[in-house]
Amino acid sequence: MVETNWSEGVQGGAAQPVYVVGGDTNSANAGVPTSETWRVSLQSDVTVDQNSKTFTVPAGQEWQVLSAHVAYVSQGTAGDRQLVMEGLDALGNVIYEARAGAVQAATLTRYYEFAPGLEPMVAFLDTDFISVPIAPFFLSALWQVRFRDNNNVAVADDILVQMVIASRQV
Repeated sequence: MVETNWSEGVQGGAAQPVYVVGGDTNSANAGVPTSETWRVSLQSDVTVDQNSKTFTVPAGQEWQVLSAHVAYVSQGTAGDRQLVMEGLDALGNVIYEARAGAVQAATLTRYYEFAPGLEPMVAFLDTDFISVPIAPFFLSALWQVRFRDNNNVAVADDILVQMVIASRQV
Protein backbone atom coordinates (compact mmCIF):
# COMPACT_ATOMS: atom_id res chain seq x y z
CA MET A 1 0.00 0.00 0.00
CA VAL A 2 1.27 3.46 -0.88
CA GLU A 3 0.13 6.52 1.03
CA THR A 4 0.73 10.00 -0.35
CA ASN A 5 0.58 13.09 1.84
CA TRP A 6 0.42 16.39 -0.03
CA SER A 7 1.43 19.58 1.73
CA GLU A 8 -1.51 21.84 2.47
CA GLY A 9 -1.70 25.59 2.08
CA VAL A 10 0.52 25.76 -1.01
CA GLN A 11 1.23 29.35 -1.97
CA GLY A 12 1.58 30.24 -5.66
CA GLY A 13 5.02 29.25 -6.92
CA ALA A 14 6.18 27.86 -3.57
CA ALA A 15 7.97 24.52 -3.80
CA GLN A 16 6.37 21.89 -1.63
CA PRO A 17 7.75 18.41 -0.92
CA VAL A 18 5.79 15.28 -1.73
CA TYR A 19 6.08 12.45 0.78
CA VAL A 20 5.49 8.84 -0.21
CA VAL A 21 5.37 6.23 2.54
CA GLY A 22 5.09 2.49 2.15
CA GLY A 23 5.52 0.38 -0.95
CA ASP A 24 6.29 -3.24 -1.73
CA THR A 25 6.57 -5.21 1.50
CA ASN A 26 9.37 -7.25 -0.07
CA SER A 27 11.40 -4.15 -0.90
CA ALA A 28 14.43 -3.24 1.20
CA ASN A 29 12.99 0.30 1.29
CA ALA A 30 9.45 -0.65 2.32
CA GLY A 31 8.05 1.90 4.73
CA VAL A 32 11.04 4.27 4.36
CA PRO A 33 9.76 7.83 3.87
CA THR A 34 11.16 9.73 0.92
CA SER A 35 10.60 13.29 -0.16
CA GLU A 36 11.23 15.21 -3.31
CA THR A 37 11.06 18.92 -3.82
CA TRP A 38 9.91 20.22 -7.18
CA ARG A 39 10.45 23.89 -7.94
CA VAL A 40 8.38 25.88 -10.41
CA SER A 41 10.23 28.34 -12.65
CA LEU A 42 10.00 30.20 -15.94
CA GLN A 43 12.20 29.36 -18.91
CA SER A 44 12.09 32.12 -21.50
CA ASP A 45 13.61 32.81 -24.91
CA VAL A 46 12.35 35.88 -26.77
CA THR A 47 15.24 36.26 -29.20
CA VAL A 48 13.91 37.35 -32.61
CA ASP A 49 14.75 35.98 -36.08
CA GLN A 50 14.56 32.32 -34.99
CA ASN A 51 11.87 29.87 -36.09
CA SER A 52 13.10 27.26 -33.62
CA LYS A 53 13.79 27.44 -29.87
CA THR A 54 15.44 24.71 -27.82
CA PHE A 55 15.69 24.42 -24.03
CA THR A 56 18.10 21.87 -22.52
CA VAL A 57 17.61 20.30 -19.10
CA PRO A 58 20.77 20.98 -17.03
CA ALA A 59 22.88 18.10 -15.71
CA GLY A 60 21.57 16.84 -12.38
CA GLN A 61 17.97 17.96 -13.02
CA GLU A 62 14.69 16.53 -14.25
CA TRP A 63 11.94 18.69 -15.76
CA GLN A 64 8.23 18.51 -16.37
CA VAL A 65 6.69 21.09 -18.70
CA LEU A 66 3.64 22.59 -17.00
CA SER A 67 2.70 25.07 -19.72
CA ALA A 68 4.14 27.15 -22.52
CA HIS A 69 2.92 30.37 -24.07
CA VAL A 70 4.34 31.00 -27.55
CA ALA A 71 3.97 34.11 -29.67
CA TYR A 72 4.72 33.31 -33.30
CA VAL A 73 5.40 36.23 -35.65
CA SER A 74 5.60 35.02 -39.24
CA GLN A 75 7.53 37.07 -41.79
CA GLY A 76 6.57 37.72 -45.41
CA THR A 77 7.77 34.42 -46.87
CA ALA A 78 4.74 32.61 -48.28
CA GLY A 79 3.85 29.25 -46.79
CA ASP A 80 1.87 27.58 -44.01
CA ARG A 81 3.66 27.24 -40.69
CA GLN A 82 2.68 24.57 -38.18
CA LEU A 83 3.99 25.06 -34.66
CA VAL A 84 5.14 21.89 -32.92
CA MET A 85 6.47 21.25 -29.40
CA GLU A 86 8.88 18.31 -29.12
CA GLY A 87 10.63 16.46 -26.34
CA LEU A 88 14.04 15.13 -27.37
CA ASP A 89 16.26 12.61 -25.61
CA ALA A 90 20.00 13.21 -25.11
CA LEU A 91 20.70 11.78 -28.58
CA GLY A 92 18.20 14.13 -30.28
CA ASN A 93 15.52 11.49 -30.84
CA VAL A 94 11.96 12.81 -30.67
CA ILE A 95 10.26 11.13 -27.69
CA TYR A 96 7.21 13.40 -27.52
CA GLU A 97 5.38 15.68 -29.94
CA ALA A 98 2.38 18.02 -29.80
CA ARG A 99 1.31 19.84 -32.96
CA ALA A 100 -0.95 22.86 -33.28
CA GLY A 101 -4.27 21.97 -34.90
CA ALA A 102 -4.11 24.81 -37.43
CA VAL A 103 -1.46 26.39 -39.64
CA GLN A 104 -0.30 30.00 -39.71
CA ALA A 105 0.23 31.98 -42.92
CA ALA A 106 2.79 34.71 -43.65
CA THR A 107 2.85 38.16 -41.99
CA LEU A 108 0.72 37.21 -38.98
CA THR A 109 1.12 37.12 -35.20
CA ARG A 110 -0.52 34.19 -33.44
CA TYR A 111 -0.52 33.05 -29.81
CA TYR A 112 -0.27 29.38 -28.81
CA GLU A 113 -0.90 27.87 -25.38
CA PHE A 114 0.50 24.38 -24.63
CA ALA A 115 -0.62 22.71 -21.38
CA PRO A 116 -2.18 19.50 -20.04
CA GLY A 117 -5.96 19.44 -20.02
CA LEU A 118 -6.55 22.03 -22.74
CA GLU A 119 -9.10 21.46 -25.47
CA PRO A 120 -7.48 20.68 -28.81
CA MET A 121 -8.38 23.54 -31.13
CA VAL A 122 -8.39 23.23 -34.93
CA ALA A 123 -8.96 26.94 -35.62
CA PHE A 124 -7.75 30.18 -34.08
CA LEU A 125 -10.06 31.79 -31.49
CA ASP A 126 -10.61 35.55 -31.94
CA THR A 127 -8.40 35.22 -35.05
CA ASP A 128 -5.12 34.81 -33.15
CA PHE A 129 -5.25 32.27 -30.25
CA ILE A 130 -5.06 28.47 -30.26
CA SER A 131 -4.64 25.91 -27.49
CA VAL A 132 -2.69 22.65 -27.79
CA PRO A 133 -3.08 19.93 -25.15
CA ILE A 134 0.07 18.14 -23.99
CA ALA A 135 0.43 14.91 -22.08
CA PRO A 136 2.37 15.02 -18.81
CA PHE A 137 5.92 13.94 -19.63
CA PHE A 138 9.30 14.17 -17.92
CA LEU A 139 12.68 15.13 -19.33
CA SER A 140 15.92 13.76 -17.90
CA ALA A 141 19.19 15.68 -17.67
CA LEU A 142 20.49 16.85 -21.08
CA TRP A 143 17.15 16.12 -22.77
CA GLN A 144 15.48 19.01 -24.58
CA VAL A 145 12.21 20.77 -25.28
CA ARG A 146 12.02 22.31 -28.75
CA PHE A 147 9.45 24.61 -30.36
CA ARG A 148 9.69 24.91 -34.13
CA ASP A 149 7.88 25.42 -37.40
CA ASN A 150 7.24 21.88 -38.58
CA ASN A 151 7.38 23.10 -42.20
CA ASN A 152 10.50 25.30 -41.70
CA VAL A 153 9.09 28.01 -43.98
CA ALA A 154 11.20 31.00 -42.92
CA VAL A 155 14.17 30.89 -40.54
CA ALA A 156 13.69 34.63 -39.85
CA ASP A 157 10.26 34.06 -38.26
CA ASP A 158 10.05 34.93 -34.57
CA ILE A 159 9.08 32.23 -32.06
CA LEU A 160 8.94 33.80 -28.59
CA VAL A 161 8.59 31.28 -25.75
CA GLN A 162 7.56 31.63 -22.10
CA MET A 163 7.60 28.11 -20.60
CA VAL A 164 6.70 27.18 -17.01
CA ILE A 165 8.44 24.04 -15.75
CA ALA A 166 8.66 22.03 -12.57
CA SER A 167 12.22 20.86 -11.87
CA ARG A 168 13.95 18.76 -9.28
CA GLN A 169 17.51 17.75 -8.49
CA VAL A 170 18.38 14.13 -9.27
